[in-house]
Amino acid sequence: DRRCPADVARLEREVGVVRRHYKEDVQYRMASFWLDRDTEDVTQGLNLFDLLLWGEAEDGVLSQPEGYYMACRCSTTLRSMALAFGVRLATSQYWRVFARDLLREHGEDA
Repeated sequence: DRRCPADVARLEREVGVVRRHYKEDVQYRMASFWLDRDTEDVTQGLNLFDLLLWGEAEDGVLSQPEGYYMACRCSTTLRSMALAFGVRLATSQYWRVFARDLLREHGEDA
């Protein structure tokens, strides 16, 4: 399990997310929320609405690729459906195998 804020911030930029300031902590927490989990280390006690307001105020996203946006929507939708049944998920674990396959397909080291 690799949860490295510097790596998350770098990779977010590499996939084409454009932010106002590129604050590593904000990038890490918001990417973690959208793509993985809503645990205390991510939300730091904020509810969903306040977390989104905080992220936008601290380091708003100016643009992002549609594919990234759709992955974020998919991950939060899956987590929301699971929560409706009392199951808490960290979706990054489910995406890992697909990410590795995609990297191998493009000749990258997974």
